[in-house]
Amino acid sequence: MNILFIIDSSILIDKINLSLLRKNDNIFLFPLSSKAAVIVNLIDKLKNIGCNITTLASAKKLHAGGEELRQRYIKFVAEIPARVSDKAPNLKEYFAVDSFATLWWTSLIAERNTFKSDFFNNLAKMQAITTVAKKENIKAIYFGGCNPKLQKALADFAARSSINYKLCPVYKKRSLGLGFRNLQQHYYLKHILLMLYYAGNLFLRTLRIKRNFGNSRRLSKNGSIIIITYYPNYDLDLAPKGIFKNNYYPNLQKSLDAQGEEIIWIAMMAKGDSSSLAESLAFTKGFKRGESDIFSRGI
Repeated sequence: MNILFIIDSSILIDKINLSLLRKNDNIFLFPLSSKAAVIVNLIDKLKNIGCNITTLASAKKLHAGGEELRQRYIKFVAEIPARVSDKAPNLKEYFAVDSFATLWWTSLIAERNTFKSDFFNNLAKMQAITTVAKKENIKAIYFGGCNPKLQKALADFAARSSINYKLCPVYKKRSLGLGFRNLQQHYYLKHILLMLYYAGNLFLRTLRIKRNFGNSRRLSKNGSIIIITYYPNYDLDLAPKGIFKNNYYPNLQKSLDAQGEEIIWIAMMAKGDSSSLAESLAFTKGFKRGESDIFSRGI
């Protein structure tokens, strides 16, 4: 019988009920964790029964599933403006700046994508797992993980597909103590000190940015367009001349400037290799306030 095991680091290997497995059962192992000890322990138990084991390249399968979903998602989001309208105009016409640029992709609807969310990650996992289940003609699924949403989705899939579905024992919940245990067994003091170190760095960095800007004026200009962007993501050649040219939305800024629109940039400071924090803060003082106002709230 072909059986699919889906596990992460929360599974309790010693408490799994493997009594229904038989010699020469084909086991397909789909690990959701990179912890080798968990995978090796399970493989040893399955070998003792005499099962044939195939460890799947789950990371590659998740990436492939994510890429397929991403293309479908982007196509879906791109088609929304032309489909949605309240009499006239439709969203495509409403968000258009000119024939080259649009505000649609900077809107909250399009900006709140799911690429880095649990929803998208779970969707990619389901896509990869169900593809394996269909391809390998899986008859039973053993799930040992701490993801309740994925657990429920797999249970529904198994019921619809007439696949046996069994839950493996796991740690009851993710606690701070369990998190420390997974990182390094007894080095609690080390992690507490690291947490305090990074918190102190964050505080000092934020204080430095606020001192550089002083008491910024309130964003109270009527008719101004507020754009939130990553900083420092600007044209390094123009910055010393006092000109702020955003590289994150280059065509959008060009179109808005051509129409005489006033832009207020809210810059989210993000660490990068293009320029140092000191250089970025120095350039902010020289940007021409007449062309674009820039406010920074770095963390």
